[in-house]
Amino acid sequence: MVKKSVVVLLLMIIFIRCGEDEPEQVKPKEVVNANEVIDEEPKRRIIWETDGARMALIPAGRFEMGDHFKGGEAHELPVHTVELDAFYLDKCEVTVGQFRKFVEESGYTYNF
Repeated sequence: MVKKSVVVLLLMIIFIRCGEDEPEQVKPKEVVNANEVIDEEPKRRIIWETDGARMALIPAGRFEMGDHFKGGEAHELPVHTVELDAFYLDKCEVTVGQFRKFVEESGYTYNF
């Protein structure tokens, strides 16, 4: 019971922290310029200079993509191996405010 309470508390802290619309104003030493080339040994965590997003390195690797159970749609077959290069991913979801700012600044159009 205690373990479950601790896990729930930690998840609440993570979601509350990730839900903030404004990025932190103080940037640590690991700030990366959007135009900078990533070197041979990329940092595990960075803050993207353009929008202050905290990002984590997702290492290169491969995975099997598709419907292993044959219970899905036709376009999910055949199961195949996909290989990805390393990339950075935001640690928190994009907020509505961040997406709105992106749309206004970029002129991006989207359909629901």
